[in-house]
Formats: sequence, C-alpha cells, structure tokens
Amino acid sequence: MNRSKFIFLSAISGNILEYYDFTVYSVFSLIIGQVFFPGESEFIRILLSLGVFAVGFLTRPIGGILFGYIGDRYGRRIALIISMLGMTIPTFIMGLIPSYASIGIYAPITLVIMRLIQGLCISGEGTGAAIFILEHRQNLRPGFTAGLVHGSNIAGTLIATFIGIIIERYFSHIDFAWRFAFLLGGFMGLAGFYLRLRVSETPIFKMLEKKKQVLKAPFSNVIRTAWRSMFLTMCIGAIASSVMYLVKTYINVFYYNVMLLVILLLYHI
Repeated sequence: MNRSKFIFLSAISGNILEYYDFTVYSVFSLIIGQVFFPGESEFIRILLSLGVFAVGFLTRPIGGILFGYIGDRYGRRIALIISMLGMTIPTFIMGLIPSYASIGIYAPITLVIMRLIQGLCISGEGTGAAIFILEHRQNLRPGFTAGLVHGSNIAGTLIATFIGIIIERYFSHIDFAWRFAFLLGGFMGLAGFYLRLRVSETPIFKMLEKKKQVLKAPFSNVIRTAWRSMFLTMCIGAIASSVMYLVKTYINVFYYNVMLLVILLLYHI
C-alpha cells in the first residue's frame, strides 16, 4: 500500500467505526432495551434504549472543543490517536456489560457512561480526519477530500447492516449474539488505532512547530475571529445531522421492530 492510501485509510478508519457503532446500536436497540431495561413495555424499552443512544450527543460539543484544542496545540496525529482509543474502549465494554438481571442499575449506568465517552471522542473524527489528509496531501481539492471522508460513513453503515443481517439470520438463537457486533467494532477500532500509530504528523503542523507558530489558545482565537462562521456551520450541521440520523438510525429501528412484526403477523394470517 502506498503512503497516500495508507494515510487516507488511517484517517477514515475512525469515521467508519463511528457509523458502524451508530448502525449496530440502532439495529439491536430492541435487544439492548430488553437486556438493560427489563420489566418495561416494548415501547418504553425502545424509547430508553434510543435515549441512551442520544445521550452521546450531549458530550459532542465538548469533544469538538477538546479535540480541536489538542489537534491545534499538540498535533493532528495525537488528536486522532486519542479519539480512536476513546471510541474503541467503550465499544468493547458495551459488548461486555453484564445485563440488568446480573448487576442491576449499574448495567444501564455503565451503558450511559460508555455512550458519553463515545460521544466525546467521536467529535475528533470527521473534521480531524479531513484536516489530516489535506495537510498531508496539500494538492488535493478540499471539497473533494471532505466528500471522500464523509462518504466513508457509508462503509461503516453497510458493514454494520451486513453484520446485523448475519447475526439475525444465523445466530438469533444465541441470547448474547448481539454482543459479537460490538466486540467486532472494538477489533475494528484496534486496527484503526494501530494504523494511526504508524502514520507521521502532518508537514504543516511540523512547520508550525518549527517556526513556533502553534497557537496556545486556539479556541479563544476562533471565537474572536470567526464566531459567525462557526455559528453558521453549527446550524447547518445540526439540520443535516438531524436528517441523517433519522434515516440511518430510526429507519433501522422501524424496520426491525415495526415492519418485521407486521410481516410476521401477515405471514401467520
């Protein structure tokens, strides 16, 4: 594999894992609700399960500020490494958390904490990966590169959907089969972590370090000089993300928990 492809693969690996996690969680949301919120109606279990999923978004703005600061202050590479590790560990743990029947209220509490950590660390991925690629390959078109990075979302979604189909089709008789999907995501994260350890820092950041032009307070500098652009970007991103998560998350829930039930009822009729 040549250097350019290796850099690109290491950068997008976190993006792939991010959307893999999203899709896997939505596909198995009913089972997750049964495992961590027993004793409730099916509707409430799904609602609580998706509520835990949504909790991760609370820490994303904080993560964006944190990883933006790390990337601008200490380097793009170290920010992406920490971000990947921070996504991988919770993904592993989510596949290993004992059920509510085993440890009681500590099960859903642990699940919520893992989602909060995931949300925090995911924020360092999309934009951080695009910057990393662009600063390594300065001759690439920024818009095209950003499109490729965000297009990698589809890979994570497709992999997760495929894994969900395989587990539903061949392993549904195993109560804990859904955990395999999260453990696989953890191994994918370890592979991405290894790739990122092997790439070098971007030439632009090295140049800034050499010239001692690295900002000591990058976030406050952005607030002073580009707060209008930042606010506009947040608004556009919020609208786009709402539509995207509706399609990629709720559609899976609707299919597995509503359409599949209707099909089964029609079949028995």
